[in-house]
Amino acid sequence: MIIVATAGGGIRAAYWTATVLEQLEKDFAAEGGVRPYLFAISGVSGGSVGATAFEAALAQRDENQCTAGHGTCPPATTFLTADFLAPALASLVFVDTPSSFLPDLGQGDRGTALERAFETASGGLLTRPFLSLFPYTKDPAATGRAPWRPILLLNATHEETGKRLITGHVLIERNVFIDSLDALHVLGKDMRASTAAHNSARFTYISPAGDLGDQHGSAIDGGYFENYGALSALELERAARLALKGQPPGVKLVILMISSDPGLAHSHALVRIKEAKDGGKCLVSVAEREGTTSADTEGSAKSALSPNYLSIDKKQVQNAWLNEFLAPVQGITHVREAHGNRAAAELAVQICAEFSEPAKSGNGPATASTPPAAGSQSPQTQTAAVLDKAKNETVTNSSPVKASHDNPYFAHLAMCEEGQPAPVQPPLGWVLSRATQEAFGKLLNQCGNDHELSQLETALGRQAPQQAAGR
Repeated sequence: MIIVATAGGGIRAAYWTATVLEQLEKDFAAEGGVRPYLFAISGVSGGSVGATAFEAALAQRDENQCTAGHGTCPPATTFLTADFLAPALASLVFVDTPSSFLPDLGQGDRGTALERAFETASGGLLTRPFLSLFPYTKDPAATGRAPWRPILLLNATHEETGKRLITGHVLIERNVFIDSLDALHVLGKDMRASTAAHNSARFTYISPAGDLGDQHGSAIDGGYFENYGALSALELERAARLALKGQPPGVKLVILMISSDPGLAHSHALVRIKEAKDGGKCLVSVAEREGTTSADTEGSAKSALSPNYLSIDKKQVQNAWLNEFLAPVQGITHVREAHGNRAAAELAVQICAEFSEPAKSGNGPATASTPPAAGSQSPQTQTAAVLDKAKNETVTNSSPVKASHDNPYFAHLAMCEEGQPAPVQPPLGWVLSRATQEAFGKLLNQCGNDHELSQLETALGRQAPQQAAGR
């Protein structure tokens, strides 16, 4: 069972999300696609747009009875190749600005223009009501039921309260999604799929805040709260575990994190699970000791002796004069990223806490073995053990975990700027050049993504996962 958390980042996040999900759909074509394994997608901002495009593409394939790239069923990435920036800017200049001092004649705004662009690019699929993408029935004996489509959670922010405002086709119940608002409950009705995606992706200034009507406030970009979608994924994961507790074994949890920030630092924010050298359970990269750099040791002996303290990137520190102007913006931007990274790390820690202990005779990394007896350790004890073990491991010297059919798994597919020049330097906006679009596929073989993707597929039970060379 896969739960996906996909981060924001404008059109690059949307296109990268669709690229990853379509690659999984292709790799599992022999098994009927990735859908039998894909339980839910939690998206923020551009990640929500990419996830909604993927859900719309699945609906089209079911209705036209064809597969991606064949006949009338293009891949979800095709819906994201249009120029979404031009309609929004044109509306800002020629509609929104005059409307500031002219009577409201129902002419719409730049947000409406962006949604219409989404709808046109999708061939009308995103014009549909959001709930129509998930045609389920409560009658288990009904015939002709639609194939499974993953739960979709589109995370926005409620401007007046700062709470998450989640659009989904499941109830956003307060005992699961703590201190969150259900967008469809607030509205009292359904909305177009393009609007549902846009409410999560109201990119600052490019889109206006979304008026919820009846003095219910406004929707703004989900990235104001946290930019990963990881918190909603974490809460859904806990609810799924509770629902499956006491059931026969056979359901294994796999978390897929998709991020689109090329500047993620390996030891600070690129959350991945690593092998423990002493053969214990897996570790989480952001909990490990960073290792000492030459910059750290200059003028300070303490950092060389500190086993597990987080350092500050001195290049990001502003001087006092600039900080007077930049502190509010820097604080808001970085806190939302830190919140998301914290939730993603907690997802990874929970996955590691469920790893099987290695065989007594082995000294290698954690691999498939008999899982610990149910109830032998509390979740808190297991989590504490994973974090405690991490303090003596170094990020740069730890190898990625090798997946097995028995253990759960956490995969993080990311963009990067490390090593060789990155295959793509996508902008943070609403338009991508054709050359940039074509380069996204190369990211699947860079930044460690080839290992993450192949191990993800192994964890899902593929006997011979497709290798990077074949992608």
